[in-house]
Amino acid sequence: GGFSIQPRFPQFKLPDFAPRNTLTCSKTTVTTTLAPGESAIIQIPNYPSDYDSKSKCKWKIQSTTDITITCVDFTLQSSNKRGKCADALMLDGKKFCGTSLTSYSGGTSIKAVFKSNKKNNYRGFYCYATADSGTTVTKTTPSGDC
Repeated sequence: GGFSIQPRFPQFKLPDFAPRNTLTCSKTTVTTTLAPGESAIIQIPNYPSDYDSKSKCKWKIQSTTDITITCVDFTLQSSNKRGKCADALMLDGKKFCGTSLTSYSGGTSIKAVFKSNKKNNYRGFYCYATADSGTTVTKTTPSGDC
């Protein structure tokens, strides 16, 4: 009997509404403001073909609500024996490489930087940033006398 290959991240799917904007890659920071509930695709050039050597992309994503980055596909060069990433996506200064990133929760602003070195290029990533709709979290202020 044969075996079937299951998708690696069956629990992740793209949002029901297609994100209308794909954030472009630029060596200088491109700032995008998402409305609450809005999503944007973060993708690097050539995807799903291998990314270029010495690529650099910088994004800043901001909103009035918290932002989550979810990766449907994330395939960069794995870290070396010392845990150093040659090619990495940095989110607020934290480095992700290999296949280590599925989801990242940030505050109302996330700085994302992708950098690759001059050898061993991989498929890259297909992620999307979503600003919280702002309706799910209700903060209750205690009332009454102290």
